[in-house]
Amino acid sequence: PSMPDAAIAPSAQCELLIAGDSLAAGWAAPPPPGWSLHVDGHPGETAAALAPRLAALIARRRPQAVLLLAGTNDARAAALMPWRDASAQAAAALAAMAAAARAVGARVVVARLAAPGPNPWWRHLLVG
Repeated sequence: PSMPDAAIAPSAQCELLIAGDSLAAGWAAPPPPGWSLHVDGHPGETAAALAPRLAALIARRRPQAVLLLAGTNDARAAALMPWRDASAQAAAALAAMAAAARAVGARVVVARLAAPGPNPWWRHLLVG
């Protein structure tokens, strides 16, 4: 019997859905052998804007694995407009997307990738 949190074997057939902002849109790494890949990335998009569309995409495609690369634009909004509560909205949206993926049996990873190397001072102000 498989464990609920067991990883998907690299040799297994799997559809991987990568969704999010420009980090997802720029995804260039190939999937493991035997896996299919669908990328749904939109530069500048917030997690809150992505959530409704992604729920429908997940229901339609029924992937086995979902990688969410979202939240960077929300962090920028939170830093620039703290009165809008962007952090809480992003957290709720990411939780909803993860729940939609889990509802079809997908494994979910939520990640925010930082640019490699040192960040300039202005980037720390904008995105933390």
